Amino acid sequence: MLAAVAERNPYTLALENFDSAADVLELSQDIREMIKYPERILTVTLPVRMDNGHIRRFEGYRVQHSTARGPAKGGIRYHPA
Repeated sequence: MLAAVAERNPYTLALENFDSAADVLELSQDIREMIKYPERILTVTLPVRMDNGHIRRFEGYRVQHSTARGPAKGGIRYHPA
């Protein structure tokens, strides 16, 4: 049983867990769709030269789930001063 769980996709497991929680909360299908999938995904690739001289590529992600309450600027805030 444990080996079967280890082979499953973690993303699929997370969606199943979300559906279970949404069932308990009795969320409508419309609300589930809004929460389950992000509004926008930004993927960046950053090449880095390692100590051994080889270049290794790293991927980074910025996911915005909802901009309904205003801009999704992340941790950066601007102030006139």
